[in-house]
Amino acid sequence: MSGKLLGIIILFSAAIAGASLYYLQVYGFYTEVSAPEELALVSVVSDQPEPIGFTEFDAIDADSSPIRYRACFMTDMSLSLLTETFVGLDDVVPRNAPGWFDCFDAEAIAAEFPDLTLMAETENHGFAKANNMAAKHCTAPYLLLLNPDTVVLDGALDALYAFSQAKPEALIWGGRTY
Repeated sequence: MSGKLLGIIILFSAAIAGASLYYLQVYGFYTEVSAPEELALVSVVSDQPEPIGFTEFDAIDADSSPIRYRACFMTDMSLSLLTETFVGLDDVVPRNAPGWFDCFDAEAIAAEFPDLTLMAETENHGFAKANNMAAKHCTAPYLLLLNPDTVVLDGALDALYAFSQAKPEALIWGGRTY
């Protein structure tokens, strides 16, 4: 009888631990982010951040996630005006968000931007695997991979690019880690 009781206690404890871990990963580590007073994008002309009007701001952040900050907002500016006025990003990065974060709908975003490559992943693959997946779709001559917590020192990217030009036969270049 005591063996059955011990087995039930172990199963019950495992179920509670599993449910707790699930809750923490899906809900517990995320915090809601308040709307900023000002939202800015980098101007093509001045290369400086310039404020834009926005509504319906919704964002979350998570210390435990390598993707961390996710935000959605609406602006009255058209896509063509945004791309002509502000610096765009030429990268392909797999993104995902918890299912309960309603504003983040990768397929709806992709439908609005048919020229972009959608990688609608349902799970977080981790930094290395996600970057390998994205690299397969990259057509740029260079691909820079950085961890989300990387601090890039002034001039570091210029120095890395200059070194890549001086040593093109290497094909892979890396910075110094401190």
